[in-house]
Amino acid sequence: MKHLNATLLLSLAAICLPGLSMADVTPKQMQAQVELTLQQYLQAHKAGAIKQLRQNAQAPAFSGGEGTQANPYLVKTVDDLKALSKAVEEDKNTFAGKFFRMENDINLQGVEDLRPIGNGFDRTADDPTRIRPFMGTFDGNNHSIRNFTFRNDHYAMFGFFGIVNGATIKNLTIASGKVEGDNIIGGIVGVGMNGTKIINCHTGKDYVVNCHRFYGGGIVGGLIAGAASEIADCTNDAPLTCYLGITGGIAGSNAQDGTKIERCGNRATITEHSTNTGGIIGQIIRSVSIKDCYNTGEVSALNEQGATDGTIGGIIGSTAETNDGSIIEITNCYQAGALIYSSPTLMDPIVPGSFPTTIFNSYYAKMEDGSSYSTGIGVDYDDMKKQEFVNKLNEEEESGIWIIKAGVNNGLPVPENNTTGIRNINQGEQASIAIVNGQIQVNGRYNTLQVYTTDGRLLPLGAQLEKGTYIVRLVSAGKTSTYKVKL
Repeated sequence: MKHLNATLLLSLAAICLPGLSMADVTPKQMQAQVELTLQQYLQAHKAGAIKQLRQNAQAPAFSGGEGTQANPYLVKTVDDLKALSKAVEEDKNTFAGKFFRMENDINLQGVEDLRPIGNGFDRTADDPTRIRPFMGTFDGNNHSIRNFTFRNDHYAMFGFFGIVNGATIKNLTIASGKVEGDNIIGGIVGVGMNGTKIINCHTGKDYVVNCHRFYGGGIVGGLIAGAASEIADCTNDAPLTCYLGITGGIAGSNAQDGTKIERCGNRATITEHSTNTGGIIGQIIRSVSIKDCYNTGEVSALNEQGATDGTIGGIIGSTAETNDGSIIEITNCYQAGALIYSSPTLMDPIVPGSFPTTIFNSYYAKMEDGSSYSTGIGVDYDDMKKQEFVNKLNEEEESGIWIIKAGVNNGLPVPENNTTGIRNINQGEQASIAIVNGQIQVNGRYNTLQVYTTDGRLLPLGAQLEKGTYIVRLVSAGKTSTYKVKL
């Protein structure tokens, strides 16, 4: 894959450092240039060279709160989102150590002036100090944002959030709209740097992600620079299109050592007009662990550019050549989506290429032509909808997390966190619910207590519960709360 990857990586380098030309660098240098600008930013930030534009600038009032974990800034309106975006980009306020929480769904219909939170840069930006990342914690509180639309044909590294640095983005759904740009485009985040966490975030089927060149991801465009990041309990249902290669249902690319992607799934159609396309990740450059993930979306590598060394995979699309000791670990995953590609693209249902890889208990839907692959275990598609297949996926789990739920993922298994927006009990709420001798007990007053299995079966009160996860519905003073409890 030398020729294809070198060309694509140079394209990114030319955006980060416009002075570069094809003659200026060797193929080995091209890969290093991908991270250069972001690494320079991290170094400058650590050295104190990047400071808030107005040192005494106050954070916007938002709709309440003080920005602490106990009393987060409250986000209720379009103006709150605009204020956050403006504060990050214009005031260089990273909101490091600050907390935000959405209080309701927000409809952005007709809003044309909301920019991504944490900006990337355009093709003329060669100064890393111009990067404005978001560094706080944004809790969507299981609410949705609808009709988010942003397009900039000369802008790189954005989604609803642009560049985030060590941030946590969680419990958020972008349900509809369209995000479109030049390079490194993601449905939720453009670029996650330096230990970013993206947890329980989702994109809807009425949301469209378009990337004109390369590095497109349903959740994040790229994980680049700094410490390893984490993506967990996320799903992509947003159709994704890219034109010059490296596209993934969850992440476009991983260039961080030790990144973890767990309990995530792609169910959307991914169309790559070139090659290097994967159901979960488009390209691996450094070590990554992928566990309990699945692809059931159609993945295409149309190879309209005529590449002679492109690849496509159901879990990982491509791997960069490396000798730095990096390794891929794939555990308890499956691929069941259609893989469409043009010759001579190399296809593998799990991961193509020769990157050092450990694959354990992972499966693929058998091919119509009967082809078999050593990277996984072939299973008939219809058999993947049976409990026996769920049991196989759960064999190595301490408590089974894979389930089949009616009306979800076309009857194919999903990790239980993918089936519902029910939130887990957090630290501050655990005092009211206790596990005693295998039973769920509630301390304090309540009118109604109901305990369900994750497949919706109501259990009799006082029943002895086996080890596993249960849904608790509690009605107190006319207010209904629903929790997820693990025994």
